[in-house]
Amino acid sequence: MFLLTMLLATHVAVGLWARSVVTSAAQDGARRLATYDQIDASNSSAVDARIRRQLGSLGSRSDTKIEFRQSATSVEVRVTANLPSILPANMLENANTIRVTEAVARVGQ
Repeated sequence: MFLLTMLLATHVAVGLWARSVVTSAAQDGARRLATYDQIDASNSSAVDARIRRQLGSLGSRSDTKIEFRQSATSVEVRVTANLPSILPANMLENANTIRVTEAVARVGQ
């Protein structure tokens, strides 16, 4: 029972760490993208590469998605990634919804 509790605690800690890394990368990307007047291919690809470097192994996965939006007053960066898991997938009720995190960062009004 003790080992199961430790496994669950480790799973929760890794999930919280991964969520904070994804949120931090999205916020940093939004701040960096807000310094440009207009989002173009070179700006977005540079910010995309920076976010993926910050995400480490999460950023190199093909299922990690990074989207950029710009309005007249704000910039939005949306990062969607599958979280790492310590527990086997068959121990999770719905592995896809539990393990996906999405961070949206806005800079501006």
